[in-house]
Amino acid sequence: MTTTYLDLINRGAKHYPDRTAIVYEDQTFTFKDVDQLSSQLAHALYAEGANQGDRVALLLNNGPYSVPLDFACVKAGLNRVPLNARLSVQEHARMLKETGARRIVFGADLADHAEALKQALPGLKCHGLDSQIDGGDDLMASARSQPTSAPDITVNDDDVILTLFTSGTTGTLKAAQHTQASYAGVCKTS
Repeated sequence: MTTTYLDLINRGAKHYPDRTAIVYEDQTFTFKDVDQLSSQLAHALYAEGANQGDRVALLLNNGPYSVPLDFACVKAGLNRVPLNARLSVQEHARMLKETGARRIVFGADLADHAEALKQALPGLKCHGLDSQIDGGDDLMASARSQPTSAPDITVNDDDVILTLFTSGTTGTLKAAQHTQASYAGVCKTS
């Protein structure tokens, strides 16, 4: 087995717990803070019904929870589908249908967009970060009562952990996938 993306996340938390990992406006997070919050978010996603291997759309602008949520998805064995906040509801709905993502995590500043997506896709489960929309939940509130240790999962090199839409040279959105091993390779060479 090669190095996985999960290995890299765990290695950073283990070797640099007290180093600064994120600075966002007036907030600072150490690697330990990110590790614990991402574990809590992973458990919260499970508590809300996500299962290892599920596809989860992420609708976030840059903010303090972007990295912890990304790591939470990896720790939970979820295939994250990032959505560019500048795209339309119709484009996002098509992306969710194409990937089979039935769950979305959204930032508080994008709650209206998430609500419009829920109207377009009535079965969509919506989880806000310090926010919620009608019929959804606040994932951060749920995370605060969850364990700070990572869920106990087994991952394989070929587990798909990222479905990223790219338009390439044609201008038509296409889904490209990364596995635990391929994304670790990208991160190690960057």
